[in-house]
Amino acid sequence: MLFQWESGIPLLLALETAVIKKIEIDGIPAGDVPYRILEEIDDYKRLGGVKKQLYDTIMQLSTASQIIARQERVINTPTKLQMSGMTEGQILNACRFLEVNGRNSSPYPNNSHFW
Repeated sequence: MLFQWESGIPLLLALETAVIKKIEIDGIPAGDVPYRILEEIDDYKRLGGVKKQLYDTIMQLSTASQIIARQERVINTPTKLQMSGMTEGQILNACRFLEVNGRNSSPYPNNSHFW
């Protein structure tokens, strides 16, 4: 029980500081201070929730952007290969080769791709 009391002292000191600031610096009547402080705490919690939602949304957008970029490469690659002189049959043979042997069997140095 003593540990809980000791860990609560910094919170009480912070609350006391907030009350004094509201009364002396912000000029809020002492009777209104507890309500104002509770409002600010509530606003802070809500803002924290909004920040988390914003962060989650940004992460989802980033993931979607990466997926779309990969899909664009997949869609554009056959066209690029044809423009470089490969026939449709050669492209299909290369796809079959990759399906059978896996991506790690690239004929290019360091497993780099030509696209």
